[in-house]
Formats: sequence, C-alpha cells, structure tokens
Amino acid sequence: STAWNHRPAKLAACLLWPYKRTPDGYAKMSNGDGKTLLVHRRVCEAVHGAPPTSKHQAAHMCGKGHEGCVNPRHLMWKTQSENMADKLLHGTHSRGERSANAKLTTSDVLKIRQLRHTKRHHELAKLFGVSRYTIRNVIYRRDWAWLPATTSQT
Repeated sequence: STAWNHRPAKLAACLLWPYKRTPDGYAKMSNGDGKTLLVHRRVCEAVHGAPPTSKHQAAHMCGKGHEGCVNPRHLMWKTQSENMADKLLHGTHSRGERSANAKLTTSDVLKIRQLRHTKRHHELAKLFGVSRYTIRNVIYRRDWAWLPATTSQT
C-alpha cells in the first residue's frame, strides 16, 4: 500500500526553515560559491531523487512554501501547471489583484468588460489608468480569463 503517494488525509506539521528566505518567503541557502539555492528543491531531490525533467518543480502539498516549509513529506515533483493548480487550491496563487504587479482590481476588470461596447479602448485606458494594450487583453480575456466575459445588467 502507498500510504501517502499524492495527498495524505492529514499532513504532518510543516518544518519551517529558520534561516534566510527569498523575498516571497521560500527557504534559501548559498552553495558556497555565492549562488542561491532553494532549500525545498534540494530537499525534494534528496528524498525523491532528481526531477523527472528539468521543467519539474518541487511542489508543496501543504501550500506553505511561501512560509518556508521544507518538510520532506510535503514535497513532490510536479509540472508547472500541476503546481499552479495546487496554488489555486491552496489559495496561494498570485493571479489577479493578488499579484504585486496588478494595476486593476476584479471590479475594474468586470466594469471594463461591461463598458467595452460604449467606450473606445483609449477612453477605457485613460479612465482606469492603464495602457490600451492592457484594456485589449482584459476585453479579449488574454488577462483575467477566469472572470466572466460580461456581467448582466439589471
């Protein structure tokens, strides 16, 4: 029997790295040559072997990598899309207004999509303080694609 292959019913407590962290909270260390290494990736390699491909990421099943968790039982190799899906489940994603680079809010995006038939792109850009390119990406759902295309007016 494989007791905890993917998601155990209850994970052991996180093991938090007490030393240096990246700006977004991940445990880091130096390899002695001045190169920064992500500790969770090194731990995952030690426990699970080399990643299946160079594109695999050391993913946290606990969702607390940003808090410095390095518990080997919480780590496994995942593709970027699998890791991003986990971040959505954990609520640790940085899409939308949670992104440090966001210039719009969810409310702004919905309003832009609502106004797209009554105002030109450059007018919307000026109104919301962003570029016409950003407005186009919002309207055509290249950005903020998980939000509805339009909202019903009542």
